[in-house]
Amino acid sequence: MFGDNMILKFQVENEITIKDFLNNHITSRLFKILSQNPNSFVVNNQIVKNYYILKPGDLLEVIVPVLDSSHIIPTNKPFEILYEDEYLLIINKERDIASIPTRNHYTESLANYVRSYYLQKGISSGIHFVNRLDMATSGIIVVAKNIYIADVMKTAILTKKYQLVVHGNINCSGEIISGIEKQENSIIKRIFCQDKTLIAMTKGALAAIPPAYPTKSITDKAIPKSFSS
Repeated sequence: MFGDNMILKFQVENEITIKDFLNNHITSRLFKILSQNPNSFVVNNQIVKNYYILKPGDLLEVIVPVLDSSHIIPTNKPFEILYEDEYLLIINKERDIASIPTRNHYTESLANYVRSYYLQKGISSGIHFVNRLDMATSGIIVVAKNIYIADVMKTAILTKKYQLVVHGNINCSGEIISGIEKQENSIIKRIFCQDKTLIAMTKGALAAIPPAYPTKSITDKAIPKSFSS
């Protein structure tokens, strides 16, 4: 990191354009953003265009800026930080909090709280959600402070595990494979369907039965169950 920006450095071995070279190192989305800034690409201490032809031995420096987040209204509300460094902010999100501003939660989302936290701490970083959770779901959310870090994190294979309360008779373990589609009149909820265009696979295992509930008959009783998808 340098000031508010991140500098990526590459030693060039073959003759190739900057665009073609970076195809193997950054996303097309990030390259498009960088190309809009005339100072993004530096070769041997000279600012060049994105179509510049690199030569063997060249030192390419890519200046990744902090993207503006001033459109997010800061709302001063505490949240639990599990880990933080100059690249990442990892948060334990409480339930009933939207991850990003929406029409119904324009100033009351985790992004609003993070924006306020940055301003209070004097942190000049972006707010890039590596993952999101539904409003009703609590759990870990990873926020990258730079768009390059966000892109790197999104290419990683992450396993999400959930604990939830269910009702009715269940086996100790199982697997649900079914087609899913949007539920009518909802932009978030999904329901099972016969169409197999979109497939959801969920594996579940019984974690525990609360002592207050009988073990012989669990019909219509709530028991915690762990799922991963």
